[in-house]
Amino acid sequence: MISEAGYFLFFESVRQPTEHVTVLRPRAVKCALEFLRSNVADFGTDSDELDQAEADEVDSLSGWLRNYFLAQGVSINGVVIPKYRGHGIIGSCKGDFEFSNTLVEMKYVDRKFRSHDLRQVIVYAALRYFENGGSYEAIKIVNPLLGIEFKTDVDELIYSASGSDTPEFFQKLSYAISSGEISH
Repeated sequence: MISEAGYFLFFESVRQPTEHVTVLRPRAVKCALEFLRSNVADFGTDSDELDQAEADEVDSLSGWLRNYFLAQGVSINGVVIPKYRGHGIIGSCKGDFEFSNTLVEMKYVDRKFRSHDLRQVIVYAALRYFENGGSYEAIKIVNPLLGIEFKTDVDELIYSASGSDTPEFFQKLSYAISSGEISH
């Protein structure tokens, strides 16, 4: 809940930079709850309100994101939510952040990055490639809770994971997810 509310608060503050956080946070929490209820099978909560410690953590995460992007030399208004049409059995979806041809995924958890985090960004890079043949210049996975970041580029990630070059890998992936040889 904290992760999603902080994420939505960041975008609310970008859309309405003069609005006070006490006005924006309830909107962000509402968006977070809607997202979690529609995307997490076992998500349930008795309260739609945050206690003070949770509100402070949401505000802190939103501020961390703002500072993170500013430190990248990015205009806050230049940070968008990447959207992908889907391909084959993979439906349309959204990533966390995109700016200047860079994909950024956030994991606000008390663990280090895992292989499924890498698979997620590979799929997003593939969906972008399937849509327009484009490739991200950089891919980053950040964890504000632990203060860590992983940065790579698509070619390095694909080659490290598969031993293939990017176009060959994406061609094989496209066939695997859209050929009809697998069960939907």
